[in-house]
Amino acid sequence: MGDNTNNTENKGLNSPDGESGVIKPEEIKEEVSQAVEDAAGDSVQDPAAEGVQETQNSSEVPAKEEDVTAEETDGDMVEETAKEETVSEAKEDDGFSSEEDYKVADEDEGYDGAHVADSDAAVEAEKGVSTAAQEAGEVADAHVSDTEQPEEPSLDAVQEKPAAASGAETDGKEASENSSFFKKDNIEKTPPKKRSKKFLFWLIPAIAAGAAAAVIFGVGAQNKDKFWNDTYFGDMYVGGKTVDEVKAMLESPDKAISIKTREGNTERIELDDISYKSSYTADVQALKDSQSPYLWFAHGGGKNVYDVDISKSYDEDALKEKLANLDCVSGESIQDPVDAHLALAGDSFTIVEATEGNRIDTEKLDKTVIDGLNNGDFQIDLEEAGAYVTPAVYADDSGLKQSLEKIKSLESNVVTINLHDAEEKLDSKTFNSWLKSEGNELTVDDEALNGYLQGLADKYNTFGKEREFEATGLGKIKVGGGDWDTYGFKMDVESTAEAVKEAILAGKSDKVDVFWAVPAKQRNGKNGDIGNTYVEIDISRQHMWYYIDGKLFTDTDVRTGTESSSQWTPTTEGVYRILWKQTDKWFLQVGDPCHSDYWMPFNDRGEGIHDATWYSTYGGTLYKWAGSHGCINTPYSIAQKIFNNISEGTPVIVYRS
Repeated sequence: MGDNTNNTENKGLNSPDGESGVIKPEEIKEEVSQAVEDAAGDSVQDPAAEGVQETQNSSEVPAKEEDVTAEETDGDMVEETAKEETVSEAKEDDGFSSEEDYKVADEDEGYDGAHVADSDAAVEAEKGVSTAAQEAGEVADAHVSDTEQPEEPSLDAVQEKPAAASGAETDGKEASENSSFFKKDNIEKTPPKKRSKKFLFWLIPAIAAGAAAAVIFGVGAQNKDKFWNDTYFGDMYVGGKTVDEVKAMLESPDKAISIKTREGNTERIELDDISYKSSYTADVQALKDSQSPYLWFAHGGGKNVYDVDISKSYDEDALKEKLANLDCVSGESIQDPVDAHLALAGDSFTIVEATEGNRIDTEKLDKTVIDGLNNGDFQIDLEEAGAYVTPAVYADDSGLKQSLEKIKSLESNVVTINLHDAEEKLDSKTFNSWLKSEGNELTVDDEALNGYLQGLADKYNTFGKEREFEATGLGKIKVGGGDWDTYGFKMDVESTAEAVKEAILAGKSDKVDVFWAVPAKQRNGKNGDIGNTYVEIDISRQHMWYYIDGKLFTDTDVRTGTESSSQWTPTTEGVYRILWKQTDKWFLQVGDPCHSDYWMPFNDRGEGIHDATWYSTYGGTLYKWAGSHGCINTPYSIAQKIFNNISEGTPVIVYRS
């Protein structure tokens, strides 16, 4: 077999068409590799391969089909099937499109499925690159000498295996007789062999691996003078720094701390002013040399900490004092941040963007600067450090947007305020300007609402105001307006504001009753808010009348407060109300203690109506020298009658005719 191969190679070299009729070396190399792989696979799986190996060992030509012995007939059917499959695969691999093309090639050139390997060897020899064929020959010789070893089949085995598998007759001629097959004409007749997909299987990963290696070595070369990105000297981060840069950080060549503001201004604190000192014990260059630059990809995150003794000292109190006196901290141009909020623009609301301002968070400032000193960083950017006080609400706040939608839903809302026989309508044209957002909540400006309600109070309150009164036997007179008045409408603005605010935010039209700190009986009666049930006392006439529903219930002479030069305790004029009723009352504050069974106070001066059993006569001018300390001294029976038929809150009108 070896001689046959050599002859074939010689014929290829001597071929008159050798220069122009041979296959290109690159294609031959690929086909040699493929033929060897195919032969290796067949030597394991194809039973016919054993017959090929035995023929190689005995240097005999395989027997013809009619010489097959009876002992082998048991495997004929299996072998024939394998042969047919092998021949079919050979046809497909060599590019024959039909059985007829294959037969033509077989008859003309002795084609037996092994010509690919022959042509590979011949062309390699012709081009002077026969190394692959020689190595294949050596492998074949080793395989012939020891058929028991599952070695890669030789080039001869590859040439003869298809013939043995197909059961075709072998005439024993040398391979050189078939050399004419490699002439230009015959090679051109042979369709090109299909490329193996196994080539791409290893090519793509190889390209990827090569690209990755190029990146690793390229980045490593660029950063060979820098520390790995995860490098720390104690708490000091030195990743990505050169040896000189790290030394500079350790030795703090900066003479001052530089602080950059949001506006781009820079302020400095001299290190000498805070008694700053720094020292370290470490061979920075040796630590850098211990890091391979080509292992950068394994040190992109985490912490690779070196135990470097870095000693820093400074006066922290002096530092904080310097920081507190910076212009950006205590200057006149400091502006507080303003949250995004809702504002009325014309007749509708809109969201106003937040204003950042430039107020410094002094705690963050102190921490940032101290951390910088400890880490060898003397360049402080307040914006990057997040040292500014920020707005709590920005324009994209979901709660703010919800508030805007809520406001829009209130546009048709009307709140009716009931002022006891009077009403006021409050619509969105009025209350829109009071609405505001607090975080995610929509609320009402209390100051604006209270101002509105105070205006209503001024309009509708009667408490402490002078009004007309139909006096008995006198006609209309002016009463009230004194500092001690206790009767009349007096709005509780604070309580009413809460009720109105709730109604506004409810988003529906509703009626709200005003809360009165001091109520009155009515608003538009005969005597205005006094009405038709009241007690009337004329100091000048020393007489008292009690009317119920416009009708006189009882009346009597009385003694009012003393008005002499030795005792001046006159009864105070005004419009009052019965504050409460009490029996069994002792008066201990002035003069000798005295007792009454019926006590009905009407103002905060301690004046009221009560029985006075220590007097037997009333009226006239007795009060001028023997009157009371301001109370209305009343005969016992009348005091009892009024007490039993009067209620708290009933008006008491005191005047002088």
